[in-house]
Amino acid sequence: MNSIMPNGIKSPAHNVYCSRCSMKDYTLKISTPDGDAFSGSALSLSVRGTEGELGILAGHAPFVTAVVPCRCRLTEADGTERSFSCGGGLLCVAPSGQSPEVSLLSSRISFES
Repeated sequence: MNSIMPNGIKSPAHNVYCSRCSMKDYTLKISTPDGDAFSGSALSLSVRGTEGELGILAGHAPFVTAVVPCRCRLTEADGTERSFSCGGGLLCVAPSGQSPEVSLLSSRISFES
């Protein structure tokens, strides 16, 4: 299955690295008080922070920021694109190599069908 990657290049489903689109994956955990809503590998995550829209790719500089209620986009490592609503929360990007590398903590996460 081909999908359009954030850089506009069509990419086959893949794991870890695609030489055609130069995208690596990273570990992502999306959690609520009720448990994990997602735990796995991702190519990209788009959320809205207090300073505006944020796009997280592998190798992003470590940081922590507040996330405002928003509609988010996730591209899994196999190229599957998913949208979900987030009730606000906290986004943490850890140094590369730590697991999970990216964590989104929210009071409410609802994936669209």
